Amino acid sequence: MAIPIVQENIHITGSGFVRDIIFGMNDGLLSMLSLTSGIAAANAGSQIVILAGVAGAAAGAISMAAGAYISTKSQMEFYQEEIKREKLEIETLREREVKEIKDIYTAKGFKGELLARIIRHITSDKKRWLDVMMKEELGLFADRLGNPWYAGLLSGSAFILGSLFPVIPYALLDVRTGLLTSIVATGAAMFAVGVIKARYTKANPFLKGMEMVLIGLIGAGATYLVGSLFNVSAP
Repeated sequence: MAIPIVQENIHITGSGFVRDIIFGMNDGLLSMLSLTSGIAAANAGSQIVILAGVAGAAAGAISMAAGAYISTKSQMEFYQEEIKREKLEIETLREREVKEIKDIYTAKGFKGELLARIIRHITSDKKRWLDVMMKEELGLFADRLGNPWYAGLLSGSAFILGSLFPVIPYALLDVRTGLLTSIVATGAAMFAVGVIKARYTKANPFLKGMEMVLIGLIGAGATYLVGSLFNVSAP
């Protein structure tokens, strides 16, 4: 009879990378829509809006990439430190660690001889024991840790991609028409991001999409009001 070792399944393969892309894209859309809307409201010319958008996109992408890199690297370092600690505890505090295994599987409903067999099976292999403790006690999964460089690259690239929707209209149209087009294009992109996000959060796709659009409109409206307080001579 196989020993049932209960582990949490990952329902979304590569969900960490999906998260990096969604966050990067969303930040690029929202940040650049707010920035360009505020500058356009100040009566700046198209070239100024585009220059500000490009500079903002570059700065935002670098910041986003650095943040994702540091965050992912910190998670990996924390995981490695916890592995070292658990290894030491298994070696030096064996009885306490065995009791922790017993408590974990007792809480899952196992008892009697089956519980005893589970404990013997897990503790008979230190690698298996360590893996179970990391997942069941600490809730840490090695396969959920991403590559810091990959996470940074994805986040930064996604930010730049998101930045294109608010900025490009100003390169093709006059400022006022560009502003309206920018809002519509960015709103559509934000709705799409919200729908994709809903797939992974199990939320209502339409409501999540509209929530993203509303956030974008609030951001653009706020910076537009601030920008309207100033007047920049168009070139």
